[in-house]
Amino acid sequence: MLSQTTITELVHGVYPQWTVTAVDAVDQGLNQIYILQITADEQVPQQIDRDEFPVILKYCTTTDPDIFRQEPQILTQIASATDIPVPQIFGTGSTIDETPFFLMEYCDGENYEGNMTTLSSDIQYHLAHTAGQHLAELHQSWKFSHFGTIIADRDMLSVKENDRGWPEYFSTLVEHPLASLENEEPFADLVPELRRTLTNSIKSLAGNFQAKFAHNDYRLGNFLIEPETGRIRTVLDWESAIAAPPEYDLVKTEQLLCNYGSHDSEFRTRIRNGLQDGYTRNSTWPTRLEKQRDVYLLGTRLPAMQWMTQWYTGSERNTAETRHRQALANLL
Repeated sequence: MLSQTTITELVHGVYPQWTVTAVDAVDQGLNQIYILQITADEQVPQQIDRDEFPVILKYCTTTDPDIFRQEPQILTQIASATDIPVPQIFGTGSTIDETPFFLMEYCDGENYEGNMTTLSSDIQYHLAHTAGQHLAELHQSWKFSHFGTIIADRDMLSVKENDRGWPEYFSTLVEHPLASLENEEPFADLVPELRRTLTNSIKSLAGNFQAKFAHNDYRLGNFLIEPETGRIRTVLDWESAIAAPPEYDLVKTEQLLCNYGSHDSEFRTRIRNGLQDGYTRNSTWPTRLEKQRDVYLLGTRLPAMQWMTQWYTGSERNTAETRHRQALANLL
């Protein structure tokens, strides 16, 4: 973790007139996040009407630095091109050893990571409905010529030119977690059948795939919400954004909002219906989605299996393993 002295030095590199009066580390996410209390008489962002205010510092520790540097630029583009609520970027910088960081707006709201089922049925549906609207807006706002990681170049979003079609790129997305699962418990026994099923299913994917903006990590932990109303106040963590077909993005978002639960539960149906109802308010539901659902359900579950031993311990780990194995039984 960074000391307050180090954090102050980083902040002064961007805003020399700011004083850091308090630092609170946020125990969430792959990279380090801090809530800073700032006092300033000058260089105060326009939307802040006081001289004492909180700011978020996001510091790269795990993500590829080149990918990390894209997020503040992507956030700026999202804010200017859509109505999706995202935090404003106040500034970016790097340490002497070229570790990137950025400062952004502190937004109100509560994080309900892993607690979707504690919310009422109406709120669950409302969150999924809003998610569907957001995805439709992203899919309509950008169309790319290639599949892959989204990069920002000044006022444009693009994807580095490559020769891979969607089936080839999707294969790369599933191969990394498969390779990881192959070398450790508790899912190593499933890897041969997983790889065989995915290889055959991906080969069967056919059609003219459209490369659209996919958040790729649109889950409850990346929202700040009003739990009483279900209003999403802010959508966070855009560093995983890729260009992918809408079908993939919608199924992955369904998986994330359902926390990889049963595929045929009443809860899953509610989330799926909310997503579709929200999406179709201003866009057309992809006609191929139902035919391709199983391969995307299978492929998007692999990262959760890969990280399960890091996320859970004891009885929670056993419950998660059982949940994954039961879901896979209907897909393999």
